[in-house]
Amino acid sequence: TPVTFYARTASELLPARVLPRVFGPGDVDVTEAMPLPDAITGSSGQWFELRNNTPATLNLSGLTVESLGSDTGFTIPDGVSLDAGAYLVLGQSRDTLANGGAPVDVEYGFDVQLIVPGGVEVKAGPTTLGSLSWDQASAVQSKSVIPSIRPGDLLYASGYTPTVCPRTATYGSLGMFG
Repeated sequence: TPVTFYARTASELLPARVLPRVFGPGDVDVTEAMPLPDAITGSSGQWFELRNNTPATLNLSGLTVESLGSDTGFTIPDGVSLDAGAYLVLGQSRDTLANGGAPVDVEYGFDVQLIVPGGVEVKAGPTTLGSLSWDQASAVQSKSVIPSIRPGDLLYASGYTPTVCPRTATYGSLGMFG
């Protein structure tokens, strides 16, 4: 709901209407991550997925994303919104040949470095809205193609508990699991 503020000048009272942004823990969650891309894609194949858990479209501009275990981070740029219940993929590259075919919506380059063990969290100021973390065992598999990590594979997840299914299907031209 818009809020109206008034400012007084020497001769008049001026109204200003703003739509406040209020976020709470669990409103935006990290639902999946690819911290260790396949050797074919190299380090530019890292990505993670956010989900809007609220019943409204959220303006994500200005939220920060931090890599747990490293000092890297990223501020979501202006104009990025996420519909109610929708997902958004952020990654090092939008180039599907470089990222294993992931449908990256927002590119962050190398501002965020996902490490193992580690994790990723999304924040509004000091408030953590959602996070996903992993250890060495959940991030590394014995297969040559390393699957992405989902909350069923992890040590800690905040917010809602998503439905998790085995990742047996591949996507993209490089056959990444997802």
